[in-house]
Amino acid sequence: MITILNHRDQPLPADNHCKNAIVSIVMGDRYQTPWNVACKNSWTAYADKYGYDIIVIQCHLDDSERARARSVSWQKLLILNQPWAHHYERLVWVDSDIVFSNAAPDIMKSMPDHRRVGICECSDQLSVHERLIYVERLLKIDYGAVDAVLMWKFFQENNYATYGIKNETGIMYGAGVLVLSPVFHNALLLHVYENEDRGRLYEQPFLSHALLMEGAHQKLSPRFNWGVLEFLVMQFPEFFGKTATLPEVKAIWPHLMNELSKAYFLHFAGCPSVFQHYATIVSAAADASEGDAGLRVA
Repeated sequence: MITILNHRDQPLPADNHCKNAIVSIVMGDRYQTPWNVACKNSWTAYADKYGYDIIVIQCHLDDSERARARSVSWQKLLILNQPWAHHYERLVWVDSDIVFSNAAPDIMKSMPDHRRVGICECSDQLSVHERLIYVERLLKIDYGAVDAVLMWKFFQENNYATYGIKNETGIMYGAGVLVLSPVFHNALLLHVYENEDRGRLYEQPFLSHALLMEGAHQKLSPRFNWGVLEFLVMQFPEFFGKTATLPEVKAIWPHLMNELSKAYFLHFAGCPSVFQHYATIVSAAADASEGDAGLRVA
């Protein structure tokens, strides 16, 4: 079942009974409308199939001036500290711009150890040499015939350095999907929350660094956080850095459906206009067929 939390002290309904829950923050019409149209049905089907509650948070868990001055993305770090979290063995955090594929397996099957955070490495869907091309297109720089492994390591070291972090692993984890235990991970997340925002990656570098330093994680298949941004930069670079139009998204629709068929969880991070138009197309198809196009074609 789906529970909507409109204020942070709101208790769960008495009939919430699953041992695990999927959790997200979906605040404001800009996010609620596409989530309801493009995501809700796939999340519900997944939760019913594998036995999860769904908790959709529509309020700030931290309502301080500091919290409101930075991205709401930081507030995912507070979910384990809520009274209702301890009703569950584990919570699966999922960003609100993620669509589940019909083929997606139960993510818990990949996470037998409750003591570890389940997380995907950034851009892990790309090969080593594709990552070099990806960086060149993101930065609009041609590096030539350099060592692709070392270039990716340098790219991630620089991302960390922007946040004042010295991390030489060359590994960055994506915070869009997290498998968490209220018992084991609350203190870690609260510690990460105390950092100050420094840029477009929000809490991700701090969380990634903490997990790497403590060895408190298990890497998940990239299919659990399959990036639309990586697909667009590699296949349709003209989309990068611009606001996509509805006709443009319609033109690449078969390719988006192909990405959804590869993914378990398809993530539109960094592609807000594409996600908005994806929702528009799904809504129109649903009106025409009284079904859910995203689910039907997945």
